[in-house]
Amino acid sequence: MMSLALSLLAAFQAGQSVALFLPAAPVPKIVAELSKATGVPMAATMVLGKDIVTIDVHDRPLSEVMERLAKTLDASWKNDKGTFRLNRSDAQSTAQENTERQYREKQIAAEISRSKALRDGTLTLEDAKKLRQQFEKLREKNPRYSFDPYGELSGAISMAPARRALIRLIAQLDLSEVSLLEPGDRIAYSNKPTHTERQFSFPIEDLLGRFVAEQNVWAEAAGTVSEGGPSRMADDPLDANQAITQSPDRILLIANRTNSSALVTFSLFLIAGEKTVGTANAWIGTDSIRKMSREMFANAPAAGTKITLSPSSLKILQATKGFGRPAQGPAPGPTTDVVDLISHPDKIDPLALVATDGFVSVAAAKHLNLIASLPDELIALNFVPNPSAQTLEGFLQAASGYGDLDVSEKDGWLIAKPAKAYSARLIRVDRTALATYLSSIVATGRASLDAQGQFALVAQPSDYDTVGMPIGMLIDINSTQNVDKDWVTLKLWGSLTREQRSLLVSGQKIAFKDLTPEQSGLVEREAFHRSFKSISGEINVEAGDIRRYMEPTECLPNGLPPNGTLSVTAQSAPAILASSTTVNVRMSFARVFDAAGLGSSLAYYEGASPDSNPMFDRYQIVQRVNYSFVYRYDGVVSDRSDLHDIVVPADSTPVAFADLPKDVQDQVLAAKADEKQKLAAEPAKRVPPP
Repeated sequence: MMSLALSLLAAFQAGQSVALFLPAAPVPKIVAELSKATGVPMAATMVLGKDIVTIDVHDRPLSEVMERLAKTLDASWKNDKGTFRLNRSDAQSTAQENTERQYREKQIAAEISRSKALRDGTLTLEDAKKLRQQFEKLREKNPRYSFDPYGELSGAISMAPARRALIRLIAQLDLSEVSLLEPGDRIAYSNKPTHTERQFSFPIEDLLGRFVAEQNVWAEAAGTVSEGGPSRMADDPLDANQAITQSPDRILLIANRTNSSALVTFSLFLIAGEKTVGTANAWIGTDSIRKMSREMFANAPAAGTKITLSPSSLKILQATKGFGRPAQGPAPGPTTDVVDLISHPDKIDPLALVATDGFVSVAAAKHLNLIASLPDELIALNFVPNPSAQTLEGFLQAASGYGDLDVSEKDGWLIAKPAKAYSARLIRVDRTALATYLSSIVATGRASLDAQGQFALVAQPSDYDTVGMPIGMLIDINSTQNVDKDWVTLKLWGSLTREQRSLLVSGQKIAFKDLTPEQSGLVEREAFHRSFKSISGEINVEAGDIRRYMEPTECLPNGLPPNGTLSVTAQSAPAILASSTTVNVRMSFARVFDAAGLGSSLAYYEGASPDSNPMFDRYQIVQRVNYSFVYRYDGVVSDRSDLHDIVVPADSTPVAFADLPKDVQDQVLAAKADEKQKLAAEPAKRVPPP
């Protein structure tokens, strides 16, 4: 239904139509351009500053265009003293957030509902024996446990006593509370909670009693089918074969919203006194609510029809050619115009390239008008120079994989928007922060740790980055040196003043109580959102209890200790930047190693692909500064994290291995020989080095 403001506009502007193409940009900029093109006073509030939109309209009434834009964004227009102002109210924002949370809640509830028979039934000795026999056959088939226990053995695991107890426990939780978790957040529940845990709101005696009875049945079944008899308690519920001699009196349940594709993970500890007698884990739900309509594919133009790529998109695809896979030759460094294109995302949005071209091409082929509100995941399309992804159908397939999209076709319009609009804004990389980071690489010639810290601090609230540093890699291959490191520590480094950094690097400590509120918040997140703490000194607990003992809410029961300290050890040492002339090293095949690490990597890849081009054939001596952070919470509990800063000396150039200093060659070759010997001895355990 058209709003009163747009009804008045429609009457006033009868006959005025719009023909306009505006590539992806923040909504305030899009609305300003729409106002400029039509002469109608319009503006958008900064509430919509994190929504990125593309418009491609052909002779449609202005009021219709404005209505479609507002509907796509879950926003509304208001006539404010002659200016039409687009805004998303607090109520509309809350509705978006609640939609996602209700979806998560329903997914968890549906998973639990599917386990109703398991939850309500009782494990019999006959059923336990069958499951144990299945497990023993698989163990005999592959004693190294290299099978996937959550694929081949998923049915058996779900029937184990601790897993049954976990499902029963989750079924009684207030799922609306769990659904409030943002990515990276966690809640610890217990019937005997510490100050950092939450009290269960329901009795657990019956659940504990059922667990004891079923665990004893499980142990009896294990004793009848296992030649070695009952085994020790282990994290794997299939291998937890001990009978219960002391009934558990405490439960600890951890609910964690991950940054990965899993919706929520749950970890259960059943505790008798100070001993863990049962553990279980569950990954529940999927975090995808894609609504790419089937007719988008059914009504697609002829197979093989290509999307029309803009000159800028062609440049970026050429620069990213061979991303993540072998190429015919090394990709050259980006040209000046490509660097300029990459380093100004506040002027030319990354979504204005392949993602925009693809949707504009699909809409044009179907003779539709387009409004596309695009999530940052679609920036990945700039890094996929795959010919199939440059056809209309291939583009839609790729877009459905990279972006959680709701795409529909109706009444002459193609509308694309995030299925999770709230989350899309939450993880949106701030374009000004990204421009500052990329411009600093251009200006200084390298992606420094200081620049990465500043970017991490202000780019987005989440604990990871999927856009900024990979884009920076096009300019400096070392841009991703910390992308898989502790993102919270990287944010903390970015928040420190120059004086604080100098103090820490000189070997002095900073007490938590002397940090700013922002810095204290980051330290607290490090403490309670990181799964396990480091424990020093003598620990008087059994092996099965170590994991629980390292749980943050257990070893820091009273919260963040004010007398805790932060310290940093900075060590600078020569390192080797390994690259290649046969694969695209600028994109993903360049690594920084010490001599031992390079030797191990060469040994592994030589054994894995002896007939292929070598992974590395050029080596450059660089200086790597390792910053080792220690969060000392008390005399026993701590966290440790490492960040790197890579400095390439002005006189250093890539050379063949034979041209490296003789002592470096000897160290690498010795490490390579040692690793080859290990791989030959235990080929089944071969794991690629980092």
